[in-house]
Amino acid sequence: IPMAGLEFQIGKRASLDLQGWYTNYNIFCKDDENTNVYGFSPELRIWTKGNTMQRGSFFGIHAMACWYTFKWTDGYLYQNGAEGQYSGDAGSNSPAWSVGLTYGYSIALDRKAHWGLELVLGVGYGQYAQNLGAWSDTDNKWYIHEHQNNTHTGITKAGLNLTYRFSARRVKPEYYENR
Repeated sequence: IPMAGLEFQIGKRASLDLQGWYTNYNIFCKDDENTNVYGFSPELRIWTKGNTMQRGSFFGIHAMACWYTFKWTDGYLYQNGAEGQYSGDAGSNSPAWSVGLTYGYSIALDRKAHWGLELVLGVGYGQYAQNLGAWSDTDNKWYIHEHQNNTHTGITKAGLNLTYRFSARRVKPEYYENR
């Protein structure tokens, strides 16, 4: 799923990372028009070194909310939300959600630390309610035939992020000499 994010430095060793995603394309069932997935994930990060958001380790607290409707390879339609009928879009007012703790490591790929890689792993708790539906050729529509309430404890976030950093303030050349 295409995803974009912004990270803001909010203290000497703290930052706020905001990520969001959206797609209406289903890689599992190419002929399916019943796909819609979107969500967002904020994370508060505390960096272990003074080079906030450039290189080194960080610890964080993350959350996530996501709405989805998609058809899987088994032919069933999965849609988050309260018990009920197929809504035609990404679920209802009951998003899938999770909260947890994160560990990450940032690697600078160039001398000025504009380009970088972040490796992120988070563990926590998640909860989602979803409707499982099947297509009726007779009525030419989806029918929900099962509702599931699920919880999850374990990995709630994993990522390998390519990053580009820019600054709104002018940085003196001496800053880069000892890096």
